[in-house]
Amino acid sequence: MRGGFGQWMNSWKAGDFFRQLATVVIGIIITFGGSGLIQRSAERKEAKHILGMVRTELDRNIYGLKGFRDYFEADIAGCRALAPYIVYDMPEKISLDTLDRYRDALVMIIPFQVVTNSFETLKTSPVVKSISSSELMNALYNIYDSMHNAQETINGFLETKDGKIMESMDPKILAEFFTPQGLYDAFVFMARSPEGGPLRKYIVTVAMGNNNYLVPVAEELMLRIWNVQQMIDKELS
Repeated sequence: MRGGFGQWMNSWKAGDFFRQLATVVIGIIITFGGSGLIQRSAERKEAKHILGMVRTELDRNIYGLKGFRDYFEADIAGCRALAPYIVYDMPEKISLDTLDRYRDALVMIIPFQVVTNSFETLKTSPVVKSISSSELMNALYNIYDSMHNAQETINGFLETKDGKIMESMDPKILAEFFTPQGLYDAFVFMARSPEGGPLRKYIVTVAMGNNNYLVPVAEELMLRIWNVQQMIDKELS
């Protein structure tokens, strides 16, 4: 036994021990380092996925702004055509063709509603820290704040064009609203009755151009959204 132990001691070298120890330590470092790398890669992949969803969501908001812009431009034309018959108190003189062409200015409302689901997901996700550009995150917060402000401004004004006039009409007139004569009777009622006051004010205000700034507001916001989308594309590349 002593001879065996002595032989082992003679054959053992300190260098062999430290080499083996170093191998074990390096193996541990590689294992944990590789695990962390895999986790960071997975987080980065998830962050890119959510950013892609946010980009698509911004497309939906651009679509909503375009819908409002197109609606409001048509509303401006309609209000300009209808306003003289209200201002000069001669609603009976309006032609049925004019009323039919601009009927939407009397009853249609297309508000702007911000879509935020994907951005809310991004804000609350732990992978948000994997987004390398702090400038992009600041731009996203700013653009969503701007969209909420635009929604409040746009829809606050559109509330003046409400449905109370429809509720106050004679049921017989309302039942025939989509016939030429029914539309004519509804316009005359709106132009002369106390209940038509909010809608009269809306039509005259729009015709005078006091709120036509809403169209360039929508267009400027669409351009800003597009610029943020370019920043997202750069982050995703």
